[in-house]
Amino acid sequence: MRARTGESPQERLKRMKAQMKSEVLSILSSMADLSNAIHWLPPGFLWAGRFPPWLVGAGAQGVYGKA
Repeated sequence: MRARTGESPQERLKRMKAQMKSEVLSILSSMADLSNAIHWLPPGFLWAGRFPPWLVGAGAQGVYGKA
């Protein structure tokens, strides 16, 4: 990351922390999508079909923000 012209170290740190938070949330969302996708594969593949219904619904609600 290049420092922006006239940006103070405090502003740069704040911007970097916001970027890190965004990246972590993106990784968590991708991991939730992957685990949910594996759940729906045919039985016998990793943990396919082993999530309880409430967890599958909670994952979809959390990722997509829908009830």
